[in-house]
Amino acid sequence: MYREIGKIIRKLPRVTLTNIREFEEAYKKKQKRGRGATRGRASGRGRQGLQHHGNLKPLGYMGGDNPTYIKVPKYLEFYRDMDHRRQYIPISLHRIQYLMDQGRLNPDQTVDLTTLVNVRGTTVFPAERQYGVQLVGRGTDIFQTRLNLEVQWVDGEDTIAAIERLGGVVTTGWYDITSLYWLVDPLGMFRHGSPIPRRTLPPYDAAEYYASPLNRGYLASTAEILEARRELASRRGYSLRDEGLARQWLEERKHRRQIYYGLEPGWIVNVKDRVILKPNHNELHDYYNT
Repeated sequence: MYREIGKIIRKLPRVTLTNIREFEEAYKKKQKRGRGATRGRASGRGRQGLQHHGNLKPLGYMGGDNPTYIKVPKYLEFYRDMDHRRQYIPISLHRIQYLMDQGRLNPDQTVDLTTLVNVRGTTVFPAERQYGVQLVGRGTDIFQTRLNLEVQWVDGEDTIAAIERLGGVVTTGWYDITSLYWLVDPLGMFRHGSPIPRRTLPPYDAAEYYASPLNRGYLASTAEILEARRELASRRGYSLRDEGLARQWLEERKHRRQIYYGLEPGWIVNVKDRVILKPNHNELHDYYNT
């Protein structure tokens, strides 16, 4: 038997790269495509529906005629206005101090949402019901910069006191979705050639917050905010610095219909020619400022 095997081996060619191959079991066979109704053109997603179009379901979405948050009364009140709630992106005092230390923010200029987005300090997507930023108190022990800051929400008195004890000013301002699009991407909106829209007043459920001097709302008067600053300083046990500069910053706040500093509603900014067009008609002026 061994002699017969040896004769067979002598007749076989030498093993080279041209006559070797893998075992048939080494790799799985490729799945053939082109079958079914879509003929392989749907990338495995099917023919219709949200998953076919690549859209993501909103957070907490449940399909069917009777989702769980409606079926169970326990969760009905919590999820009732889930698709309409306003969201605020948190930004901490630690983050603002970090941007100051890097030289990306100028403490001599007013810092608003446009400035924070331009220096890449935060990102806001109005299409996802994000109505601006919320100032949180993380980093109150290391924050040491006096500045004029405008945000959309403030997290408690500790955060306000951390800014005002250094002589700074914080203001909470409401912006509607259209105004937020202009704030986040001013250059892109200027290129459309449309006039700057006027900022709408806050809705009914937010009007009290933005009119209260305790929250440093932009609808409160300068005198009311100065008095609230003194009361907070007396309760916290610190003395206010440079009241004259704080009063000047408060008087230079944006108008309740204004979106940008130095630019009024109704103006058209020509980026190509670097020209600002202003309306001359009195009716247009009254419409954009009332």
